[in-house]
Amino acid sequence: MSHPIRTTLAALTLSCAVLFAALPAYAGSSTDFIKKTSTEVTTLLQKKDSKTRQEQFTAKLNATVDFRELASRALDEYWSEQSPEEQQKFLDLLQQLLEANYRDKLAAQQMGKDYSIDYTDERERDDMAIVKTVIKSKDRAKPVNYKMVKKDGNWVVYDVVIDDISLVETYRDAYTQIIKKEGWDSLIKRMEKKVAQLEKAKAAPKK
Repeated sequence: MSHPIRTTLAALTLSCAVLFAALPAYAGSSTDFIKKTSTEVTTLLQKKDSKTRQEQFTAKLNATVDFRELASRALDEYWSEQSPEEQQKFLDLLQQLLEANYRDKLAAQQMGKDYSIDYTDERERDDMAIVKTVIKSKDRAKPVNYKMVKKDGNWVVYDVVIDDISLVETYRDAYTQIIKKEGWDSLIKRMEKKVAQLEKAKAAPKK
């Protein structure tokens, strides 16, 4: 995984404690959706690590994040060029990467004990929305914007922007360069290798 993606993933850990461990998609206002997610975070993070907790994390991640929207925006024309099978393969790997990166980091940080959220602005137009927040933890304060789309009457998130660093744009910069230089198959192989590395690290005995 490239350095820009590693940097962005590290920065997003704080916001994802609120977002990616969220409740299922929500049909109220976009701000209400973000607020509602935070009520479940502490309980999830404080649960003892188990297969059940991992399954809950996966289910909530899938219900909250629109991976297809994220992928289509990040990969631009390269996305539409792929077959449905190749698109699904990419989506599965993207989900696994995000989940593996965040799952244990979120639990370790125990964010529920020391963070607060200020909701500074909400902009909704038709089926699109941006919710602007400031997430504060100890001596840190980071502006976090959630970009959302309403599908089937429910809000879902397709991008998170922290300090003007967008997850979609970060993936676009890194992944499209790989596709241009090495091709789609190379990108998939790189993602598969990274997933395998993360899972191997997780399975290794704790020292």
